Amino acid sequence: MTTRITRDAYGIRLAQAAALRADCTRRQVGAVIVSPDGSIVATGYNGRASGLPGCLTEGACPRGRMTYAEQPAGVGYAETSCDAAHAEANAIIRAGRDRCVGATIYVTDAPCHGCSVLIAAAGIARTVTPDDLPTPELGPATYRRWEDVKAERTSGPLDPEIHAALVRAVERDRETPR
Repeated sequence: MTTRITRDAYGIRLAQAAALRADCTRRQVGAVIVSPDGSIVATGYNGRASGLPGCLTEGACPRGRMTYAEQPAGVGYAETSCDAAHAEANAIIRAGRDRCVGATIYVTDAPCHGCSVLIAAAGIARTVTPDDLPTPELGPATYRRWEDVKAERTSGPLDPEIHAALVRAVERDRETPR
């Protein structure tokens, strides 16, 4: 007998799919907001505003052209003119506060402090990341964040197809002259 995956595993997989649209060479993050009744409210991924040249697709981000040795993760966004919106912020903007109240947000990585504040201000009741779920719910593959792939460290689970897409993107990034 086939069993259904849990709502939380489903939400994380939707966020993983959204992450595939991210337009950042350093990290691809996806988010999905789900209402209390289980309806999908909005999705988001990190990247520059629509219509602007992207980092991954057009190399437009100065931060994205730096190595992790030159610019460690999580440090110096303002100094490097990074103007990408985070996945959580994009999902909240698309949803509007009235549709966020009481909802759950699924994110492929733990929200930063700024996004955590935004999530609370939007009235979102619950945040779920892959690390919140048991590995069997998401499959055996290892979720590898951009900086973790480059440093050869691992963290939390990810769907094998999405993992392969992220690894291909990182390999493409390694081949791009900086």
